[in-house]
Amino acid sequence: MFRGMIKALRSLTIRQKLIFTICGGTILTIVLTSAIIFRQVSRLSARELIHKGTIIATGLSKQSIAPILHDDVWELYKAIIAVTGDAGMPYIKYIVILDKTGRILAHSHPRHFRVGELLPEGPFNERALDAEKTVVQSSPVSRNENLYDIAVPCMVGTEKVGLVRVGMTDHIMRKELAEVKKDVFFFAFLLSLAGTGVGLLVAYRIIDPLKRVTQNIENISRGKLRDVFPVKTAEKDEIGRMVDIFNEMAKNLQTKRDMDEYMARKDKLVTLGEFSAGLAHEIKNPLTSIKMLMQSAKESSALSAGDIEVIEGEINRIDRIVRDFLAFGRPAKAEYVATDVNAILREVITLIRSEMDKHQIRLVDDLAANIPAVMAQPDGIKQVVLNVVLNALEAMENGGMLKMASFSRNGSVFVTVADTGPGIAAENLQSIFEPFFTTKQDGTGMGLAIADRIIREQRGRIDVETTAGKGTTISIVLPIL
Repeated sequence: MFRGMIKALRSLTIRQKLIFTICGGTILTIVLTSAIIFRQVSRLSARELIHKGTIIATGLSKQSIAPILHDDVWELYKAIIAVTGDAGMPYIKYIVILDKTGRILAHSHPRHFRVGELLPEGPFNERALDAEKTVVQSSPVSRNENLYDIAVPCMVGTEKVGLVRVGMTDHIMRKELAEVKKDVFFFAFLLSLAGTGVGLLVAYRIIDPLKRVTQNIENISRGKLRDVFPVKTAEKDEIGRMVDIFNEMAKNLQTKRDMDEYMARKDKLVTLGEFSAGLAHEIKNPLTSIKMLMQSAKESSALSAGDIEVIEGEINRIDRIVRDFLAFGRPAKAEYVATDVNAILREVITLIRSEMDKHQIRLVDDLAANIPAVMAQPDGIKQVVLNVVLNALEAMENGGMLKMASFSRNGSVFVTVADTGPGIAAENLQSIFEPFFTTKQDGTGMGLAIADRIIREQRGRIDVETTAGKGTTISIVLPIL
């Protein structure tokens, strides 16, 4: 049961926990404080009752010495009547005056005591009779009443001549305390309601800004910065300070995002300008060749088979350039799924097997088992790997070794393609992923640019390591699911 309560408390929201803590703590504190106060009042009332009875018994003991010595019962009764007629009467259960043997000389309760009788034997009476100083004993009469017996000896020097016993009841006191208890707990109830109201108000003042901050944080995590609004609070404490810091942070994020969007648009325009210049430059050369051949044909009124073949090749080159440009500038929307990288590598190996045999290139594959899946676009990954492999094969014109490997490390999957070609010149290494950059006579320079874009879209990266005369290693790094 206790574990269930703990589990239920843990499942509450911060608002509910705060309300529960403040209200519960307030009510518990008030109830416990009221109970402690009432208990202390009860103890003080009992002490006051005993003190009052002691004063009465002590006064009677002094007045009773002479009547006891002279056996003057009437004087004893007069002394008792004088006391019982006082305001303390409601609390006095009985008054009994005895001689030193325990014989009753006078009393205030004719139904229970008779003059001349001895008190019955028992520890309660024996202790009182043997006392040479004040003795206070208590005995429960009923569930709602307690009796305090106060015995004071009548002493002449060191000799005990008699005994005065006064019985004080707390029945009336308990009735009065019960009424006080009702009032105390009524006010405790009112204070609890007030404390609960204060608790609800405090919880609202504290949690409401936090709730709105939490909603804004969720919007930020989802990229919805337009739905983030400043949180208003009049508090100047830690909560208010936190809200102010969050508002400033949200404002800075929005400013940064606006700036990023502006820079992205600017970069697109710059890139478009570079693409346009590159495209114009690349198309200009084949168009110049076609123009010259057409001018020659116009003058000679004839085109040779070689001329026609050159024109056809140049047109194909223009078509390839335009297709690569469109592929880079307007990438198709890809569907990302859990992808087995090793399966893609095996497909690529099957596709390039004949080309490798043709160029006398030996394949070494080191595909690690149980590679975790990656969230990617399989066709895009296959296009990138195939492009990198074909570049490696073209670099090894006189044969060599191609090594393909896969492994996982630090939350990422690595695909490496290493060749034993001449390597990449240091001055070209920084430009290999730029559009239209190529060292091939018939290349468009778009292959690695498109590969880099595809991998970046899938939150990955391409690393290049090269050594002149020894070869190049290209690593494709993709995050695990």
